[in-house]
Amino acid sequence: MTSAPEDVSDGRERTLTDRADTLVDDFDVADLLTVLSDRCVDMLDVDAAGILLAGPDGRLRVMASTSEAIRTLELFELQAEEGPCFDCYRAGEPSLCADVED
Repeated sequence: MTSAPEDVSDGRERTLTDRADTLVDDFDVADLLTVLSDRCVDMLDVDAAGILLAGPDGRLRVMASTSEAIRTLELFELQAEEGPCFDCYRAGEPSLCADVED
C-alpha cells in the first residue's frame, strides 16, 4: 500500500521544529538547505528538488539537492545558463510546467 502525501501543515510544523537548532551560532547552512529540499519533496509530492541561490555577484549556485541526479541536472543548467531556475530568477516569477515532457 502506498502512503498518502504528508499533510502540508504537519510538514511545516515538523520542518520548523527540526530547524529550531539553526538558532545556535554554529548551525550548518548546507544541512538546513538539504532538509528544506527533502521537505519540499515530501510536502509537494514531487520526485526530487534542488535549491539554487544567487550569490552577491548575481550568479546562481547549487546549494542543495535531494539526489546526485538532481545535482548533476542543476549543474548542467548552470553551465548552459538556461532552464526553469534561470527563467524564475530572471523573471522574478515562478516557472510552471504541468508535465516535464511538454
